[in-house]
Amino acid sequence: MASLGVVNVSPATTIAGYGYLTVQSSLSALAQRLFYQTTNGNIMSAYHSGLTGSAGWVVDTTIATGIPLGAPITAVIAVQQNTRQQVAIVQYTDASGFLNSRFSVLDQGGWSAPIVVT
Repeated sequence: MASLGVVNVSPATTIAGYGYLTVQSSLSALAQRLFYQTTNGNIMSAYHSGLTGSAGWVVDTTIATGIPLGAPITAVIAVQQNTRQQVAIVQYTDASGFLNSRFSVLDQGGWSAPIVVT
């Protein structure tokens, strides 16, 4: 099996993730994203689209760097009913102990700058 680049996963990590259908009622259009922490404190994201097995996974984003090992990670997805526009939200605690949140509008790509919740 080819490596995805998911290496050095911290044993203390919290794994968070979500899934959603890119086409209504079609499991073949299932997309998934997971978040995990590496041994150097980075919070990473991996993405999978469709039911193509492990070959469909890619490591695509560094969400944060230098986060204390074992810091909690949570992730949710919100879907607007009438437009089906999807917004992903990931939250974590930074090295200063502050809660941070980042979001992505899924059909636009990219992630917001960290938003510190104080």
